[in-house]
Amino acid sequence: MLVNRINFYLILLLFTTSAFAGKVTSLKGIVTLHKLTDKTFTPIQIGSVINYGDVIETKAKSFVKIKFPDKSSYILGPNSKLSITKQTPDSPKILNLLEGRIKGLVMKGQSKPSGYHHKVFVKTRSAILGVRGTEFVTSYNGKNHITSNITLKGEVDLYKTSDELIFESIREELDLTENESTEVNPKSLKEKIEGTKVKAIKKGYFSSALLNEEEAKVPLRISPKQIIALKETNFLTKTKSHKMSVSDLYATYEDKTFDKKTIRHGRDGGLVDLKTGIYISPPENALFDDKNKIYIIPEELGKVDPKTGDYNPPRGLLLDPTEGFILDPHYYGDRNIKENLQSLMAMTGRINERLNKAVKVFKHITRSDLYVYTDYKYTTNVTENYFGETRNITGEPSGLLDAKGFFGFQLFHNKDLLIYPKGSLKSKFYQQEDTIVRKENSGEAMAGIEIHRKFKMFGRKSRLIFDSEYKKYYKNRKQNNSLQVYHDTTTFGIKEILSFNKKNHARVFYKYGYFQGFEEENFGELHQASISHRYVLGETYDVIFGLGFSARFDNQDDQKYWITKSFFKGIKKDIFYRTDVSLSFSHEFHKSKNEFPFESAIYTNSEISFHRRLGDFWKLNGKYSYEVQNAYKEYEKRSFNGQSFGIGLTMYY
Repeated sequence: MLVNRINFYLILLLFTTSAFAGKVTSLKGIVTLHKLTDKTFTPIQIGSVINYGDVIETKAKSFVKIKFPDKSSYILGPNSKLSITKQTPDSPKILNLLEGRIKGLVMKGQSKPSGYHHKVFVKTRSAILGVRGTEFVTSYNGKNHITSNITLKGEVDLYKTSDELIFESIREELDLTENESTEVNPKSLKEKIEGTKVKAIKKGYFSSALLNEEEAKVPLRISPKQIIALKETNFLTKTKSHKMSVSDLYATYEDKTFDKKTIRHGRDGGLVDLKTGIYISPPENALFDDKNKIYIIPEELGKVDPKTGDYNPPRGLLLDPTEGFILDPHYYGDRNIKENLQSLMAMTGRINERLNKAVKVFKHITRSDLYVYTDYKYTTNVTENYFGETRNITGEPSGLLDAKGFFGFQLFHNKDLLIYPKGSLKSKFYQQEDTIVRKENSGEAMAGIEIHRKFKMFGRKSRLIFDSEYKKYYKNRKQNNSLQVYHDTTTFGIKEILSFNKKNHARVFYKYGYFQGFEEENFGELHQASISHRYVLGETYDVIFGLGFSARFDNQDDQKYWITKSFFKGIKKDIFYRTDVSLSFSHEFHKSKNEFPFESAIYTNSEISFHRRLGDFWKLNGKYSYEVQNAYKEYEKRSFNGQSFGIGLTMYY
């Protein structure tokens, strides 16, 4: 009796220690354990203890089952890698799926931590999954970055990670020797999913998160044969037999409100390849079960392995994570396999085309950024902008072709440091033939480099940026359609980016510059400073506001020019299909040391703009702006009003 009591307390101590996560109850094949700081690999056996922060890795034809003190259990499939984040009593468990597939069973009676809607988070590079009392299968492929989930029981919430964060994590790894990260904060995951569009995946349904998609896919019902097989497997062998038949499973589908005319990103009734995360949809001519509202996928497109629950492609073919269906180079049994592949492509509507959106970006990233825009505007009053000063007001209307191209390259990038060379070209050409208007035709070339130091402040990601730029500005100052150097500028800046939480982001910067003028042989110094704050209001609204200050010291004539600015911008995303609208307003007070051309001025600008997203890399832009300037000198007053209407196209990559 005493011995049993001692054993009980020892077990209780083991289960409650902060380092303990779970215990291995079953395995097959080669399964190893290691820490990121330790390059040694320790074989795992039945009874091995898994601690928080450990990385569990399975080889081919291997699996491991881990059971937790809360009675939840997880099976890690072949060629997979998983880490478990340290759990506290007031936070959910986090499973960081670095590669492969996992099958989880979370007990329904398990209580949720206070302040959280989920008992467990499953995190991959491209998605976050929130789990309650659920049985599910999740997979992640590190080549195409597709996260897929099949719910076997209960319901799973799927939140797609933004492409910006996915690319950021990929770029960080390019220069790291240790390319896995197991440090995940439950509070940060909670904030990431707040305001993110969620897809609730019910029993028998599948959804996925892909690159270059704004949100996770609308859930689809998959073939009942695959559901049954997954319930009975550990990814290698059949472990148990369910009494549920295919017809019984059909009857469990809850949503029967649509018919065969409802086609989203695929047809219901398909199969999921757990290795790649790709969904194989029934073809257009597939049979439709009117009673159960589901398509019947033909065997020509592949079958379900009843032992593993995985998808087996047609004989002689492979399903590649980035290329789709390809020929199996090791199969020689069918001389007509190429013809069969072409037939298969026709049946599936070329699954490769669906992969392009998810993979094409990744294959050509991850180091370069390209941004190009071309706008055509009509302006009622042509002016010159000289370091923020509005001058040389012509009073003439004109059409304006405004274009800019920017290119940046990530020379080095890891979790602490980013080195970023960059360059740009910019031009403005007016349609008006009047010489005073043609004088404002201009061009600008820039070359620079940024050094980003990434760190954490207030427990959140922050970034300190050191920026250096050299610009040459060209102008048609002789009015002979010949652009000549007007001035050049060298600037050095420092910028701090802070994120207080998911909704509040601040930016502070200061820039010092030296300019050399060529028209008047003037030279001097520039000082610029700004502070701005971005507040995210849910999924569709953003508000940006701030203050700015600039000072220009012209050494030749001892002129000093100050500009104080306040600005506000409101953004409504998806005001209608794929279209964003923004309203902005700025107010500036200008002050000149010398009385020429004026002592002070007040400048305001109001603008409304529309941006329609056209596919993956293009936006159609529309803009209207209204500007007013009133300048004062003793008892004199100079005023001008200007309006501009524009339309343009932007390419961003």
